[in-house]
Amino acid sequence: MALVPGSQPTPSAVVSAGLTAQTSQAPAVGFGASISALQGITQLLGGIAAKDQADENAKLLRELGILRAQAVRRVGRRLEGRQIAQAGFAGGTMTGSIIDIIADTTVENEREALTQQFSFDAQAQVEEARGTALLVASIARGQSTILGGVSRALGRLPREEDQDDVTTEGK
Repeated sequence: MALVPGSQPTPSAVVSAGLTAQTSQAPAVGFGASISALQGITQLLGGIAAKDQADENAKLLRELGILRAQAVRRVGRRLEGRQIAQAGFAGGTMTGSIIDIIADTTVENEREALTQQFSFDAQAQVEEARGTALLVASIARGQSTILGGVSRALGRLPREEDQDDVTTEGK
């Protein structure tokens, strides 16, 4: 039985009309909220994947920094060897200014090696921070999507006050 404005509905008609209104909207409301939940979870998973990728990039940058530092040290040791060989060839001994030159070369090579390594470490820290920021942003977007979907779904449900008004009108 349909409720017609201005007529006196029976209590059973009011109850059945209220149940029909609630049950006809329930699947649509549930579907919309489910879609929002899936979208929110997908955003969160995307953030987790971005964080994992950023962490992997940071690990690779650190390894590259170590490799670059090792390469600089190898080049430096070859240079030191050449300096020693040239000093010996020229008849010099490992004293005085020759030692100072080799020591300076060693210090400069180590400084360059550490600069290379720390440069890559700094890039790795930036990459890790970027990954963390992406994860936090995806959590915020995911929560917003889920809560927005639930909010929209709840906005479509009939409010209790509306149901009370319908049942009290029939008395």
